[in-house]
Amino acid sequence: MAVPQIIAVKLAAELAKCFLDYAKCVEQEKTKKLAIFSNLEIMLEQVKIQDKVFNKYLEASFSERERLYQGVEAAYEKAVEIQDHTMLQMTLQFKLNVYLKAPLEGGPSLPCFDNLNNIKLEVL
Repeated sequence: MAVPQIIAVKLAAELAKCFLDYAKCVEQEKTKKLAIFSNLEIMLEQVKIQDKVFNKYLEASFSERERLYQGVEAAYEKAVEIQDHTMLQMTLQFKLNVYLKAPLEGGPSLPCFDNLNNIKLEVL
């Protein structure tokens, strides 16, 4: 039994349409995957840059704190040596101010650490 020619043409057209739709979907998926990977690479580079900024801040901050600690200790020892009560009181107060200050207080704002709980990956 032969299939009528009109049905065969419609079937071939529908098959071609389905194949083209499938090929279009495959290309869209490739493009979406490429976009996702590109965005992830950009985010990774941003985190790396912010990591460098943060590490430089830590180095500068802690070397400054070390310098302050050494200066205060030297002044404290000198105050004890010469028995200068005013200088001793000032150095002790300064030590308290420096030692009690959080080392990261006033540091750089790093967006990569701000909303770690709010990260959402879109699955396409």
